[in-house]
Amino acid sequence: MIIWLNGKGDNPFLKLISMKIVFFALQKYHFYKIFEWITSIRI
Repeated sequence: MIIWLNGKGDNPFLKLISMKIVFFALQKYHFYKIFEWITSIRI
């Protein structure tokens, strides 16, 4: 996956999938952090 992200992968399709997975994971993490921040304010 690291090789794909560096752009040295042989298959551009795999690179695209890996980038989508990373982007999705970052979105999920960002959403979780916002949710955690909101709940901490409520408490």
